[in-house]
Amino acid sequence: MLSGAGFAVFIGGTRNDGNDESETATGMFEEYEIAMDLGMYPVPVGATGGASAELWTRVDADFGDIYPEAMPREAFERLNDPDAGVDGWLEAILEVVEALTPHH
Repeated sequence: MLSGAGFAVFIGGTRNDGNDESETATGMFEEYEIAMDLGMYPVPVGATGGASAELWTRVDADFGDIYPEAMPREAFERLNDPDAGVDGWLEAILEVVEALTPHH
């Protein structure tokens, strides 16, 4: 299913540890690595916490190596802004997807 996609959106990424405590869902890191191996662009919504927050920080550190020049930095930053809220995150995701989608 992933092989035909150009990008992967990562939201949240926590799970119950079995003791009614929340922990980072490490499987999302594996999904990230698979997406990167397939040449996909990662779109982590860091403001949703969990593994997505860690992935946002990782992608932010390598922003220029991961994304093309047309990638809107402001939209990426909004993905990590808790005050943007769901509407702001959705708008940012759409901006990012539009920038990362090849136009023929």
